[in-house]
Amino acid sequence: MEGGVLTQDNGANEKFYGEDEVTIKEIFNNEVTVPDEAKVLIELLEKYCKETE
Repeated sequence: MEGGVLTQDNGANEKFYGEDEVTIKEIFNNEVTVPDEAKVLIELLEKYCKETE
């Protein structure tokens, strides 16, 4: 990405994970429960990552 910026959307994280103040660190360190809605996507991404190694 050229000139792109990624930011954390606290409101969306709270709504999605059902917890106040979920941080990116907690998400990447698997410190929050993955909602059922995200499991299919995560499995697909993990499969794709293994195929490209």
